[in-house]
This record gives sequence, C-alpha cells and structure tokens, in this order.
Amino acid sequence: MKKLLPFKAIFLFLLISLFMLTSLSSLSGAQSIPWEYYSKYKIVVPFSCGNLAAKLSFKVEARFRDNAHYYNKIPVGISVKVNNHWEVGLFYALKNKKNKSHWDNYHLIWPEATFHASLSSIAIDDRQRFELHLTDRDQRYRNFLRIKFSALNGKLIPWIGNEARYFFKRKQIAMNEVFIGLIFKPYTPLSLNVFYDYRTVKKQANRWESANVIQTQVTYSF
Repeated sequence: MKKLLPFKAIFLFLLISLFMLTSLSSLSGAQSIPWEYYSKYKIVVPFSCGNLAAKLSFKVEARFRDNAHYYNKIPVGISVKVNNHWEVGLFYALKNKKNKSHWDNYHLIWPEATFHASLSSIAIDDRQRFELHLTDRDQRYRNFLRIKFSALNGKLIPWIGNEARYFFKRKQIAMNEVFIGLIFKPYTPLSLNVFYDYRTVKKQANRWESANVIQTQVTYSF
C-alpha cells in the first residue's frame, strides 16, 4: 500500500479540523460559552506480564474555572497489550470536587478495552470504558474515538477525537466532547499533548450546557 505522505496527512487533519471548528461555531451561536483549563501529568512504567507487554500508569489532573481551582483527579492502573490491535486495562481513581468551602471525595474504578489500527501515516484508537462510580452509586459507559496524523517521523502528531458518555442512572447520553489536538515528542520518553475540548453536558429539562476547555498533558514513559 502506498504510504500517505506527512504533508498530505497534515493537510487532511487541517481540513477536518476546519470543518469541525466551523460546525462547533454554528452550534454555539451567539451564546457566551465559559472557558476552563485542565492540567495533567502522567507517568508510564512498562513491564512484562508473562509473554505480554504491560504498563503501569499514574496521572495527576487539576481543573480550573473562573480563575479558581475546583477539581482534582488521580487515576492509577495497569494495562496489557493483548496483540497488535487490542489493549485492556483496569484502573482506580480518586476525585476531589470543591463544594463551596470544602472538598468532597469520590471513588471510581473501571475496566477498559482499546482497539488500535493504522493505515500508513494515520492511526485510529477506539476506547471502550465502563466506569463504576462507587460514591455516587452510578455507572457510565464512555466511548473515545481518536484519529492521529503522524508527521516528522512521529515527533509531531495532530489528532482529532470524540468521546460520548452514557449515564446508566439517567438512561441517556448526557455528555459529549469533541477534541482537536497536537502531540509533540521532543525525545522518546517525553511527550506533550495540547488540545482543545468542546464539552457539552445535558442538564435538567434536556438543556445542554457547553464549555470551551484547553487541556495540556505531559507524559513521561520509562
């Protein structure tokens, strides 16, 4: 199969991104949409699980809105590469949410399975996640689809994605996120992922609220 040239992959990414941004702009209309910022730091430690490649991951996330820190999340988990296309994992996370003058703690665990596929300079990830929110006694299903466009020998990776969340207690899809981002790998162990996230959340009376989110994630892999 003829390899897709990097500049063609970048052009395709820009074309799709322009279409997505235009669509999001038309959806938002004249309403004022707030901005948020998420800061994430992740450490990945690979190891062997029998004949399979595995990795331990630890992440710290902080969220900011209206010039205030309102949310923390600390996930830790193990994932195993089953074959060239499938990876499965099990994770636990502690969340802290600010409620007026105090912070509330939440616990959740989840199994997940991710399908990987590639076509020349384009890679596709499709992640299925089933979250058990222990504190809220709720369950959520999340589907995250991402398309990556590799350039500069994999040091620069533009990407687009979408994640939908189904809330079992409410029996409906009550959250959706559209992503446009760029992964920069200055050298092998380190990567920086900077991306825009257009988030919509379904509130009471079927009313949707939107937010513009800028996210950054620094990942170090041993």
